[in-house]
Amino acid sequence: MTGHRGRVIVVGSINADRVVQVKELPGPGQTVMGGELVHMHGGKGANQAAAAAVAGADVFLVAAVGPDQPGDEELSVLGASGVDCTQVRHLPGTVTGMALITVDARGENQIVVIPGANAQLTPAQINDSLSRLALTPHDVMLVCNELSAQAADAAILAGAAAGARVIFNPAPPRELPDGVARFTIITPNRSELAALAGPAEVDRAAQDLANRTGADVVVTVGADGAVIASPRGAAITRISAPRCESIDTVGAGDVFNGVLAACLAAGSDLPEAVQEGVKRASESTLWRGTRAPIPDRVGGD
Repeated sequence: MTGHRGRVIVVGSINADRVVQVKELPGPGQTVMGGELVHMHGGKGANQAAAAAVAGADVFLVAAVGPDQPGDEELSVLGASGVDCTQVRHLPGTVTGMALITVDARGENQIVVIPGANAQLTPAQINDSLSRLALTPHDVMLVCNELSAQAADAAILAGAAAGARVIFNPAPPRELPDGVARFTIITPNRSELAALAGPAEVDRAAQDLANRTGADVVVTVGADGAVIASPRGAAITRISAPRCESIDTVGAGDVFNGVLAACLAAGSDLPEAVQEGVKRASESTLWRGTRAPIPDRVGGD
């Protein structure tokens, strides 16, 4: 690590999560009995921003909430985590997004997202916020897919135009925006990779996606860590995950992406940043909730 150099700009979602524990996840048409309903803080953008901030980055979140109590609560918690929320908008006539999450005894999960204000954030609003932040080539921009396709694409375009390093987390997966070469890094998980590149074996699918987009592709593969494929034809790089007894995998991918962005902003190369992201994501599965504690800042301080 070379010390802090750039900022992390996260363009994404904010959700008020509702989580219930079950013994086994229900199948189609099946009813199962759950435990206590727990209120938690979520949204991929908010989770990633919080992870990057706790890891030591200067983080700015571009997002939207409704003019309601859940929105105010989410912003208060994010601010306490060190996230700058001055570019989060309160959109009239909307509600703050929500995620309904079911977690089984093994830590696996099912998630239904109600977009709310996240889906109403417009390209013009995003461009206005990013203009106020005055992006530079030192910055790392992290964009997820819990926004409209037009909004996500506007953020990616603005990041590329400023020369920032753009990480695109295609979650949930959908067809890639036009001009995918604007991405610097794409970070799908295994199922998202299959949706983007077809049902091929992970190494081959990751290499195909890297060749097609001109971006580095980092695939998170759960307990097996991550796979890095480069469009320059280099050998596939595998990053292993530390062994741990996971109790809740919700939000682990968001921790990975936030820490990845923080490390890159601090000057790490991609394999170093992926390794730290995998480590922190693994640690996050030892606690329940989408924002499990991260023990210390990237590189220590």
